[in-house]
Parts: sequence; C-alpha cells; structure tokens
Amino acid sequence: MNEKTVEDKNQSSVQSYLYASDKERLRLLVQEMSENAAASIENAVLALKTGDPELAKKVIEEDDLIDEKEEQIDQECLYSIAMRQP
Repeated sequence: MNEKTVEDKNQSSVQSYLYASDKERLRLLVQEMSENAAASIENAVLALKTGDPELAKKVIEEDDLIDEKEEQIDQECLYSIAMRQP
C-alpha cells in the first residue's frame, strides 16, 4: 500500500498553498494589465477622434508600461513552472 507520510502530506499542502498564491498573484497581474490595456484603447480612440497629440503621446507611454507588465507576467509564469520541476 502506498500511503503518504505526514511529512509528504505537509509538503503537498505547502506546495498547494504556494501554487494557489502563485495563481492569485498571476490573476491579479493579468487583471491589472487588462484594465490598463482597455484604458489605453479608450484613450487611443479618443485621441484619434479629437486629434489630441498629448493624449496620443500618453497612450504610447502607457503601452510601454503594459509591455513591462506582460514581461513581468511571463517571468512569474516561468518562475512558477520552474519551481514545480523535479
């Protein structure tokens, strides 16, 4: 019979907790990036409609921040995957 020891169960619980916290952190990062992207799209449309060059510049600057958030999400995913490898 293949029974888990108390130590194995505790380790499994810790891993499950860490996995859950990783998922929640990633969910929040993706949500933040999505909200920023939606706001940028709205601002881009408004800049086009009104011909506002300052708003257009702001959209371009915000795009860099969205790109940075995407890179952060990628790194978090890679870290999470790497931590679960045997």
